Amino acid sequence: MDELFQDLQTLTQHRTTVAESERPFWLLEGLPGRYALQYNVSFARRFLVTAIALTTRFTRGSFQQLSCVAEELVLRLLLEQAKSTLDLYGLLDSGTSSALDSFADQVYEDMDHEWLYDDAADGIDEEPALASGGRADGHQELVHPLQRRQVRPPLRVRCPRGCRKRG
Repeated sequence: MDELFQDLQTLTQHRTTVAESERPFWLLEGLPGRYALQYNVSFARRFLVTAIALTTRFTRGSFQQLSCVAEELVLRLLLEQAKSTLDLYGLLDSGTSSALDSFADQVYEDMDHEWLYDDAADGIDEEPALASGGRADGHQELVHPLQRRQVRPPLRVRCPRGCRKRG
């Protein structure tokens, strides 16, 4: 989290995006590069809140599943950071690496977020048929990279007592 806070501070101080900045970033540079022009202060704040919410759910034991692509990207960064830290201290052996990979296999609903890192897919979300969520063959599969997934049925909102019109 400290590194994300520092990245946010860098963006705030220099009023720029990750792509336009000449300064290094701790974690935001680890996100899909083709969207770096969109990684501005507003994005960094939302991404930081997502990271805090996800890690809070992990540490409280209330985690059930990832709820959006942003959480998938946060988890990817967390796993990369965990592997780097373990490797730095000589603790990343084949068993530990296998355990982290197994964890990732169980947590990710799918690996669709990985296509964001594939330069061969650059511009795919800009094609008219695909940008609207459809595929060239007419099927509806692709979504905007950070679009939220619905993970539970919508809650029914009840009107507070006395707010209904009496008549």
